Amino acid sequence: MPRDLSVALALMLSVLCGAARAQGVNNIVKSLPAFKLADPAQKEHAQSEVSERGAVVIVTIPNVKHAAVQDQWARWITKKGWNKDGPRLVFIEDVGQMGDGKIKETAREKLKEQYRPGKNPLILLDEKSDVRKALGVNIDETVVLLVNAKGEIVKSWEGEPTLEAAKEIVEAAAKLGK
Repeated sequence: MPRDLSVALALMLSVLCGAARAQGVNNIVKSLPAFKLADPAQKEHAQSEVSERGAVVIVTIPNVKHAAVQDQWARWITKKGWNKDGPRLVFIEDVGQMGDGKIKETAREKLKEQYRPGKNPLILLDEKSDVRKALGVNIDETVVLLVNAKGEIVKSWEGEPTLEAAKEIVEAAAKLGK
């Protein structure tokens, strides 16, 4: 691809992403949509299973930019006294944003290597971005949602992870079962 075209495409993409961000914060809906998503081991999980005991749902994209954010949320949330019998910790990985090809396949392989069935976090693959879109999460964003057992989104967090937010998430998640 000629350099001028590459620069023009990169500029156009950054303008489009900037326009999406300029529209404001994510427009999070009030409850989880009905869905069935597969984990990296290809077992399907329904929305009702995800929310049956409440959940902290992290909607994200499995790429380099978001890897550190995902890792930080997971480490801080579990470090802050996560109750293994309480709400689930769930990552909805929007692989649909990655297009088709080698990068998407590599991401799937890495997720499969890291995934431990039956353990936190539950990793779900949003192959067509349908769940991310239905939740009102903007493209190329990571958002943390607190979901009660009815599937209602009771709180959301956006932006960079912080220890204070992780503590707030764990405390709010602990109250879901009460």
